[in-house]
Amino acid sequence: MTSILITGATGYTGRFLANKLSKMGFDVHTIQRLESNVNETSLEKEITVHRIKIDFDSILNLFNNHTFETVFHLASHSSYQCEPDEIPRLIESNILFGIYILEAMAKCGCKNIINTGSYWQHFETIEKEPICLYAATKQAFEDIINYYVFSKKISAISLKLYDTYGPEDNRKNFST
Repeated sequence: MTSILITGATGYTGRFLANKLSKMGFDVHTIQRLESNVNETSLEKEITVHRIKIDFDSILNLFNNHTFETVFHLASHSSYQCEPDEIPRLIESNILFGIYILEAMAKCGCKNIINTGSYWQHFETIEKEPICLYAATKQAFEDIINYYVFSKKISAISLKLYDTYGPEDNRKNFST
């Protein structure tokens, strides 16, 4: 059975992906921060939830104890109008956490990552033109991924999400 790791399974898209892949027969693992207040009953019972401290040693330990074929990296902190007190959270969630994942992948032989970006990275153009600090951190992480692609031979793709909505979506967006 193919074992995969999903970050961001506490969000709408990550939860949907984790449940769908689990139903398809994949061995699905997720990472959740220790301080996360998440109702895990929204995930399929076959999904393994790893509640860990988000630091390199904890993530490396997870990779040392499990053989993941692919990482789906959906975790992020999103804020269009970022206040100064949110900057550390943006950097930790959108850059540092991802680097920990990439480093652990490189050290443990996991060679595939599917990352999620945002259309906000391309304001009125297809080139890099972030519209806000959140988008700039997402773009910076894609540039960091390129380093791992070339230096550590990790295969990567970044999918740009425009908006998501669907069944059981309780977020306030245009679908509600």
